[in-house]
Amino acid sequence: MPDLPDHHAGRGDVRAGGSKLLHRIFTEGRKVFVSKPINHFPLGETATRTFLMGGGIGITPKIAIGHRPHATGAEFELHF
Repeated sequence: MPDLPDHHAGRGDVRAGGSKLLHRIFTEGRKVFVSKPINHFPLGETATRTFLMGGGIGITPKIAIGHRPHATGAEFELHF
């Protein structure tokens, strides 16, 4: 079996429900299926300029989306 990265989710009273759910249903050794990300907001490839804005965890998909205009040489800005 290949080496896989460890993934961690904090747990505490101040955390959102998602991390509490993870701690409740996942146990050590449990197999987890992970799918590719789904983009419900496709990037307009004909845009003359693209602004990508995100905050907190919302910045992560914006970084991924920014790879496309960067690869094509399109003008874009990423704001956090």
